[in-house]
Amino acid sequence: MATPPDQNLAIDRWPEVSRRVGYRSLSHVEKLESEGRFPKSVKLGARAKGWVRSEVTQWIQDRIEQSRGESS
Repeated sequence: MATPPDQNLAIDRWPEVSRRVGYRSLSHVEKLESEGRFPKSVKLGARAKGWVRSEVTQWIQDRIEQSRGESS
């Protein structure tokens, strides 16, 4: 039986990232990336990129904590 892929290393493409974080604009996310306010994308090919799922999940968790005043 094959070993399932490590979900911490899974890479999601833009449509999935957009669905998860609620942003529709890729250019907005790219701006946040350049400002260091969103996880950096991973180049997958000449015209393809994605985001490490666990990093996006952590970013979402951080936003939840910040909005509830739970961050230190």
